[in-house]
Amino acid sequence: MILENAKIILNDKVIDGSVRIDGTSIAEVSEGYISGEDRLDIHSLYLAPGIIELHSHGGGDMTSSMTMMRRS
Repeated sequence: MILENAKIILNDKVIDGSVRIDGTSIAEVSEGYISGEDRLDIHSLYLAPGIIELHSHGGGDMTSSMTMMRRS
């Protein structure tokens, strides 16, 4: 899958480009075009390759933390 027409957030700058995803891994980040058939134009949405959103994947939330504190 190639996500094209993206604003890609890198460590030191934001570029206009494409990201290739192979399975569950980021295979390539490129300024500009990546060749391939399975494409999705994301219309200048921002991508932050490699960033994990901690609200969903942080191993818990405030509610579960408060519940654990009450049990102690």
